[in-house]
Amino acid sequence: MLARFGGFELHVSSGELRKNGSRVRLQEQPARLLATLLERAGEVVTRDELRARLWPADTFVDFDHSLNTAVRKLRTALGDSADAPRFVETVARHGYRFVGAVDWADSALAATPRPRERRRTVWLTLVALIAAVAAGVAYTRRPSAALPRVDSVAVLPFTVTDTASDYLGDGLAESLIDGLATSPDLRVAPRSLSFRYDGKRLDPVAVGKELGVSAVVTGSLTSLAPGEYELRTELIGVGDGAHLWAKQYHVSPADLGLLRRQLAFDVGYRLGVTRADDEDQRKASSPAWDRYLRGRYLWHLRGRDNVLRAAEYFERAVELDPEFALGYAGLALAYGTVAGNHYIPDSTAVMQAKAKAAADTALALDETLAEAYVSRAAANDAYYWDFGAAERDFRRAIELKPGLATAHQWYGSHLNKVGRFAEARREIELAYALEPFSLASLAQLSGIRMAERRYDEAIDLNLRMAKVDPALVNYGVLFTCQALAGRFEDAIATMRGAPKLLDPADADPLEAAYRHGGPTAFWRKRAEQLPESNPYGVAACYSMAGERDKAFAHLDKAFHLQKSDVAWFYGNPMFDNIRSDPRFDELARRIGLPQVGK
Repeated sequence: MLARFGGFELHVSSGELRKNGSRVRLQEQPARLLATLLERAGEVVTRDELRARLWPADTFVDFDHSLNTAVRKLRTALGDSADAPRFVETVARHGYRFVGAVDWADSALAATPRPRERRRTVWLTLVALIAAVAAGVAYTRRPSAALPRVDSVAVLPFTVTDTASDYLGDGLAESLIDGLATSPDLRVAPRSLSFRYDGKRLDPVAVGKELGVSAVVTGSLTSLAPGEYELRTELIGVGDGAHLWAKQYHVSPADLGLLRRQLAFDVGYRLGVTRADDEDQRKASSPAWDRYLRGRYLWHLRGRDNVLRAAEYFERAVELDPEFALGYAGLALAYGTVAGNHYIPDSTAVMQAKAKAAADTALALDETLAEAYVSRAAANDAYYWDFGAAERDFRRAIELKPGLATAHQWYGSHLNKVGRFAEARREIELAYALEPFSLASLAQLSGIRMAERRYDEAIDLNLRMAKVDPALVNYGVLFTCQALAGRFEDAIATMRGAPKLLDPADADPLEAAYRHGGPTAFWRKRAEQLPESNPYGVAACYSMAGERDKAFAHLDKAFHLQKSDVAWFYGNPMFDNIRSDPRFDELARRIGLPQVGK
């Protein structure tokens, strides 16, 4: 259906908004909000109704902030005002009401070109036909207007006949996602959503409906000989299951870069969308592509062994081609992940330096690589404490690739560190929206709740995650928030049940200390249990125990050892007890942190 109001037209099914025939950019949530208000024009739609309609019950978002943002973006697109609304009226403490006149029409009739538009369409078709013939393009026309319109697509993991080639199927599918995501006219389901179906034999139409897209790309990789494959790809319409396009490709290690580029071009062409393509022919034909795809496959799996092996593949990629920018970007991500998770003891500083060097090399070769900006920003943020440079690089990465969840996640971590908690929460929620099954995003979201002193919410979030998968729980944040909230017995129970992050052997002595000496004894005992190699954690516990001098002595030790976590002290609620001490702001000044709340 088509809704017309005040010179605007909204195609409800596609979410496309136009004004006097020209397209108006409007993101998905504001478009769905507009459709909901239009359907109930003249009536008040409550905030609870909008929550149920726009955000499912299992979606972790700050609803009030998200709805306010959607309303603001909608009003901006419509040129509307909250003070003198022409279209969207705020009904205080209740919800919103569409106050304009609405004319509903059948979208098929409304889509018929007007005479002026028809002349322009004919002219553009002739120009495109002449250009296609001159270039020797095998296609004779762009997708017909009679075929279903595709404004959103999901690329499912490509199936393989040889499990040893999983990396190749996943790598090509991921490359296609990245290639299509550069189009401003197409919504592409993020990797974390579409790859949930990896290895599953499911109906593509059913999957497409579940993901809320209008088309699905599938692919199957068949082994012909050692190192030689045939890739068959297919584009399927979700509405009626129609086969919109199919093509076969020959795959060999030498052709991977060119195939990646050709595949994105072919599918994008069939979808009728424009793509930004920042690769020249030399980069597309790099011999290092096989190693790069293997590295990306392992890096996405995460875990110590996988990430270390990914780094080895990226290292081999840049050895094969010293000017392969993506290889250096992958290497920077791998080194940064090793450093951030302390996968190699006592190597954090070295790995951060290597991550920054790899990112610098990648950007010297190609200044458009968002992943390289993210890695350099993380190194500046965590180790070099150059927070201004980190901020600039994070923003540049997001500008280049808004759909890169890692950029939003690591930027949120930076914002949390410097005390900008509301902004941090928005970035982490964006990362979660892009990758809803990301352990890192969920863990950081609970960390943001702790930094905001919303301990019960952080606890509740982790306990809900435990019901889905215990591996999702951030046990360190759960333990700390339970203790900060005065729930010491719960914290001790968490310690007993989380052997991977907390030593269960510490639980009994900690419980005995609490029973005999209360909270102060609890925190003093916890400080004694932590190793001296963790001066930051020891300082936090002494702060909670009220022992200021010991707290600052260990913070100074962490600073001189350049322990990256010391930069978190300014926003950590465990240091609230010593915040008024002059030594607190002096340490923040030496680190370079902004004077939060001063």
